[in-house]
Amino acid sequence: MTNLVVGVTRSDGSIVAIPYANTTRESIVELNAGLNATADDHANPSFLIRASDNRVLAFYTGHNVTGTYMRVSTNPLDVSSWGSEVNLDSQLGIDYYSYTNPIQLTGEANDPIYLFMRAAPEDSTDWAGYVSTSEDDGATWGTAINWLLGTGANRPYWRFIENGDSRIDIVLTDGHPNNVSTNSIYHGYLTGGSLYQSDGTLIGALASGPYAPTDFTLVYDGTTTRAWCWDIAIEADGQPRILFATFPTAATDHRYRWAIWNGSAWADYEVCTAGGRLYAAESYYSGGVCFDYSDPNTVYASRQVMGDWQIYKEVTANDGVSWTETQITTDDAHCIRPVIIRGGTKLAYLRGYYRAYTDFDTQIILASV
Repeated sequence: MTNLVVGVTRSDGSIVAIPYANTTRESIVELNAGLNATADDHANPSFLIRASDNRVLAFYTGHNVTGTYMRVSTNPLDVSSWGSEVNLDSQLGIDYYSYTNPIQLTGEANDPIYLFMRAAPEDSTDWAGYVSTSEDDGATWGTAINWLLGTGANRPYWRFIENGDSRIDIVLTDGHPNNVSTNSIYHGYLTGGSLYQSDGTLIGALASGPYAPTDFTLVYDGTTTRAWCWDIAIEADGQPRILFATFPTAATDHRYRWAIWNGSAWADYEVCTAGGRLYAAESYYSGGVCFDYSDPNTVYASRQVMGDWQIYKEVTANDGVSWTETQITTDDAHCIRPVIIRGGTKLAYLRGYYRAYTDFDTQIILASV
């Protein structure tokens, strides 16, 4: 039985699921052939294990195009066979999409599945945060709600993490650091159908949006040095932790930072330097940084070393004030975008050459940590 599934956008634009047993690849299963005209890593699929029967739901869309699709695995915890593809456009009620993020909260009535996405109505350039909800295991979906404001070039970015029961924590930005010179980091959470600031102050009902990023709690003020969010985790005490990058010099000097909520305020500290941009056309593309979700005092960072990017393990024993470092990879290729698989002890990252988000020659590496 599969114990891990990885979603991939292939170089021909197809969307595939790759099941693994431990670190051994079992097969490659095509979800959609040629969804994109060319390779585009913005189109990677997302997965959810449905609480009622452990079947896997796959969601995918292209990059800023029409069509959001869903498929359900034929058998529980098995991605080798899938049901037919369903186009959700007519139910969602909007036109152009990117970045599906499905999350289920089993502590709420009817175990709702929230499908977050970036979207825009037809003939609009206002890319914003939308969410649709299903209360029947994904059989039907409600009209998407615009919960987060996006206007023109100010298109926010976000990361989510759920406690598996009744709360979804969110880290978000004003927009893209290419376009927003004061790009800052904010936090809030969703529970009981309403959004709240970090300290529990009510922002408003999810259905009453859209809300501006500035309605949420400011974590990092990007007035002097702009920022971009990377990851969010929940500590054993239920408090959130955030990882983000700042850019003293966009081309050559990226820094990874950690922010910690102490119950009443945010504090942030530098984790390590990250080197420079991955390639010239995207000055704010860093190697990447992630939490070890089983222990958010440990993070994994891709840092530029002698022209390549290597993965480092960074550990704090004093809430981020200082860090100890261990190098994980020693490779002659780029090792970027580390991810710790939730619920396990596997580190995934890309190894190879990443020339652009539409031009890459990479492998997915799984390593035990």
